[in-house]
Amino acid sequence: MVHSARYLTYIASVEWRDRRHHFLRRTFLRGRYHCERCPFTSKSEGVFEVHHRHYGSLGREQHEDVEVLCGTCHPKADQTRNTPMPASTASLIESTAMLVGWTRAVRRMKMNPR
Repeated sequence: MVHSARYLTYIASVEWRDRRHHFLRRTFLRGRYHCERCPFTSKSEGVFEVHHRHYGSLGREQHEDVEVLCGTCHPKADQTRNTPMPASTASLIESTAMLVGWTRAVRRMKMNPR
């Protein structure tokens, strides 16, 4: 796939590095990062990639615009970019993101009781 100069500049930017880390953190649970399409997990965030489901929000991505994927799933996702995701898969991804968020919130409450 050939990417535009705008895309390549953005992906090399500090802004993207920070946003990428933010998106990776949403999959961090029980000391491991998780691929959002398969059961692969790892303690290292470096083995995961953030896949753009589309480029319409490049530079202002929201959680629903990207997926955290392993190196095996990312090329497959690139082949199906902009193809609507089955509702059951979208629901599972949303539920997982919510669970990770709740888990972090509970962990913070335990660490900082009022």
